[in-house]
Amino acid sequence: MDSGTFDEYGGVEHGEYCFQHYTSSENCLSAFQAPGDPSVVLGGFSGNSYSEATAFVITYPVNNAIGDQCVYNDNEIRSFF
Repeated sequence: MDSGTFDEYGGVEHGEYCFQHYTSSENCLSAFQAPGDPSVVLGGFSGNSYSEATAFVITYPVNNAIGDQCVYNDNEIRSFF
């Protein structure tokens, strides 16, 4: 992150604010303008202590299709879990 931008938005305080108000501030929305629910993207904290999180979840959407045909059947993938 650009340090100027980090300072402009208040650094850690901005993160803490957004964890508490993730749907109510435009500055807290993701790059594609969706809210980032801290209970979904953070882990290892109790209650609302988001700043004490020990995990940060990153999701990479993957398209496993070859042309119009999927490589794996959804049910086949689920059977592994």
